[in-house]
Formats: sequence, structure tokens, C-alpha cells
Amino acid sequence: MKRFSAVLFAFALFITVTPVVCEAQELPVPTTVAIFPGITEVPYAGETFIFTTSVKLSAKLEWIGGNEIRIQVRTGPAPSGEMALAPGQTLRICWEGHDECLYDGVPPSEWTGIVRTEGGFTEK
Repeated sequence: MKRFSAVLFAFALFITVTPVVCEAQELPVPTTVAIFPGITEVPYAGETFIFTTSVKLSAKLEWIGGNEIRIQVRTGPAPSGEMALAPGQTLRICWEGHDECLYDGVPPSEWTGIVRTEGGFTEK
């Protein structure tokens, strides 16, 4: 009977400890967001990015390890027969909570920035 109790205790201990040991860190999945003219808040990996734009664009946010988030922004191609960008069109990307402006200017056809969540922003 003592042997059975020991085996039962060992099994119960294994069942209760195993889920704790097997838990994995939850990593953010890369996401692509369509941004329309106006103000759009995009939450990602515990951070919030605010896009203020006068043109439609696409933003891809990706966790690249450690404490870095890559943001890739692309403006869509102009419909046939239209000019690409009119003067005065703007794009501003701000990092809420850190009061940091990541991009402020004319919307580029393609832009990449790296946000270091523990140290600040780096443009690529």
C-alpha cells in the first residue's frame, strides 16, 4: 500500500508541475493593417501607435525579438490615370505613451522603422 501511495503522490506531483514547466512565452503575431485617411490607433505587443494620414496606406507590425518591433509602411499605388501624391499630403506616426514621433512628413512609398520598447526608436 505504501508503494501505491508513493506512486500516486509522484503522479499527482507530475500532473501539477508539468503545466507550469511547459508554459511558453506568448509572442505577438505579425500583423498588417490597412490605414485609411484620418487618425487610426494600432495596438501591438502592448504598445499603441497612432497613424495620422491623408492617404491610404498599409502598415505591417512585426515583433523581431528581444525588445524590438519593426514597422513597415507602404502607400498603395495610385489608381491608373491619377498622379501618385498631391502636394500637402502628410503622414505622422506617433508612439503613444512615449510621446515620440516616429515619422512626420510626406508619405513615402516605403518606410521601415525599428521601435526599441526599452530604449527608443531607430529609423532604418
